[in-house]
Amino acid sequence: MKSLIIWLPTGETMKFEDVQDFEEEPIGYDDLAVRFNYMGVSTGVRRDAVFRRDTIMGWALEQEG
Repeated sequence: MKSLIIWLPTGETMKFEDVQDFEEEPIGYDDLAVRFNYMGVSTGVRRDAVFRRDTIMGWALEQEG
């Protein structure tokens, strides 16, 4: 079960649990998106998420092991 933290330009962070299928993909001529699947902690619902890479400052994905 991998966790993912995303940093926003505002300094805020978002944490996602049980992250699967994390990948970067092109979404236009010169843009990339970060796409993944995660389990909502408060809802218990599995969801897909997509973020434009140019709107986030960075991320940290837990390594398997």
